[in-house]
Amino acid sequence: MIQSFSPRNALFLNELDVLQKRIADTQSQITSGVRIRSAADAPDQVNALMHVNSDLARMDQVQKNLGTVKTEVDTASGTIQTGIKMLDSIISLGTQATSGTSNTDSRAVVLQQIQSLQGQLVHLTSASAGGRYLFSGDDDANPPYRLNLASANGVDQLTTSSATRLVEGPDGLRFSVSMTAQDLFDQRNADGSAANTNVFAAVNSLRKAVADGVDSEITAALDNLHTAQDHLNVAGSKYGTIQAQVAAALDNSSTSQSHYKIRLSEIRDADLPSSALGLQQAETSLSAAFSAQSQIPRTSLFDYLK
Repeated sequence: MIQSFSPRNALFLNELDVLQKRIADTQSQITSGVRIRSAADAPDQVNALMHVNSDLARMDQVQKNLGTVKTEVDTASGTIQTGIKMLDSIISLGTQATSGTSNTDSRAVVLQQIQSLQGQLVHLTSASAGGRYLFSGDDDANPPYRLNLASANGVDQLTTSSATRLVEGPDGLRFSVSMTAQDLFDQRNADGSAANTNVFAAVNSLRKAVADGVDSEITAALDNLHTAQDHLNVAGSKYGTIQAQVAAALDNSSTSQSHYKIRLSEIRDADLPSSALGLQQAETSLSAAFSAQSQIPRTSLFDYLK
């Protein structure tokens, strides 16, 4: 028998295909929560979606970098504060060596304690975080100093690299986040000699003065040590400023990150209540289409010619 295929049937099949595709797409949106899965889903939104994704990826990286830097800066700041406290102890020991009750034996004990603290102070310059030496400048794979009591400053300088590393904030601006051990503990004059703010030189001078047992030398060394400690206090304040910059940058990047996530959701994510309503309407339309199609007479001219 020749089967008839009317335009009405073709139209029904086309509409059926549209409804079934709409139902499948809507179900997928409800399941995934995403409205745009490919460029074909919303060609007019592709550029906006790409820009927001790019901005969000950059902000994620900025926040990750800032988190790493925060750990480094906090560690460096704490290390400097420890160094300042060590200088307090060294100054106290030097003062004991000039007291009226001081003698050869007591000075020998003081000398041993100063020398021990001197070694600990030099070791502070090897502070690290995340596998990086924090005070080595750009040469952060190597420690900057080691103890050498035969040297004029009591140390050997192992690296001379400056600190040029910058970190990017959420606004795209970059700022410095570190100082070198030389900046902090081993400042020099233009001719290379120790400046009066040189912590290593001041401590080593005090150690030598106590070893010599000359009160005037000890007093002069203590004066230099106070000056050097003031310098280290100023450096500690600078790190406090850096900590505040990093904390503010982290807060701002977190705010920007939230903004981009909201914008991304507005563009990409499905409106679940609307999707659920759309699914219900499409299923209702599909059911009505089947019902209407079933009620269409199936007779043709051949049925009357039998």
